[in-house]
Amino acid sequence: MSSQALFHVTVKAVIIHEGKILLLKKVQPSADGLGVWELPGGGMEYKEGPENALIREVREETGLELASLHIAATFHVVRSNLEIVGLNYRCTPVDAAVKLSDEHETYCWVRPDELDQYVSPKIYHDILKSV
Repeated sequence: MSSQALFHVTVKAVIIHEGKILLLKKVQPSADGLGVWELPGGGMEYKEGPENALIREVREETGLELASLHIAATFHVVRSNLEIVGLNYRCTPVDAAVKLSDEHETYCWVRPDELDQYVSPKIYHDILKSV
């Protein structure tokens, strides 16, 4: 790996309510070609830890509090100057009253068999491993 390469740890929430998964629609499409729909989540801050990062990101992006969260799957992406290790958590919300941040324009709850209509094939299987 070159000295210019970056390493990033990200956490994602597969929030399941009444058998459906929460997806958020980004205001700006992803520059990496992964589309506009994504799971809630984001990067860890220094000394934060993955569970605390997930709780913070979910609260910031959706306003939801989590009743439970369990590590469900991992993913690994290598790009020309960036390596990402991701942790998917299977989560249950306290309630389903989503309040979006400015990062997203809308949201939807989808059945697992509908995921392929929303997300890139690159992340579809990573989400299904978490259900």
